[in-house]
Amino acid sequence: MQTEPSNLSYLILRRSVGGIGIGLPVALIVAGLFSGNIETTMSGFYHTGMQDIFVASNCIVGVFLLAYGGYDKADDEWFSDRALAVFTGFGAIVLALIPTASEGATASAEIFFGNIHLIAAACFFLGLGVFSFAKFSRTSGPYKRTYQVLGLVIFAAIAAIGFGKLFLPDPAKDSIWQDWVFWLEVVAVWAFGISWLIKGKTMEGMKNLRTKVINR
Repeated sequence: MQTEPSNLSYLILRRSVGGIGIGLPVALIVAGLFSGNIETTMSGFYHTGMQDIFVASNCIVGVFLLAYGGYDKADDEWFSDRALAVFTGFGAIVLALIPTASEGATASAEIFFGNIHLIAAACFFLGLGVFSFAKFSRTSGPYKRTYQVLGLVIFAAIAAIGFGKLFLPDPAKDSIWQDWVFWLEVVAVWAFGISWLIKGKTMEGMKNLRTKVINR
């Protein structure tokens, strides 16, 4: 079993990634409620006034992941933390820079790049799920099962989206179900955000800060 490094830079990086994972869906939800229109997917906000927030958040996560070293590859692992971080980070950057196809798009180029966006998004979410379920859960500590559950939540959300897209009819526009993909993506992103915040020892950091303030 791996031991948990206490390197401050790792903790800050993990907290930053987790904070963006929690904050981005909140920002998109608030923007959607104010505009009176929740997009059908999180990526759909690329075509709204939230474009800069969406692109910047995913690029920052992608860069942080590319900078993430993690643990060396163990004998019983297929790949290292570093390899998974690069895979996931590139997925985040590609999905940020190559937009999803706009609703009703017919141009072949837009559809082509939209499909690349979908593949990048799938790689991103898959990598996040593997991080939580298979990587974070290898460390000692009280959160092993929590990481596994959060990883399964991410996988379940991805599977539900895939199943729905393949086998269920698209809901009518203005239906209360039209944004079902968005909410499943929110669940997956929040699960990944919580996982990284826990891994960054966020609660411990808040407790230490509170203790310092009280003892002043």
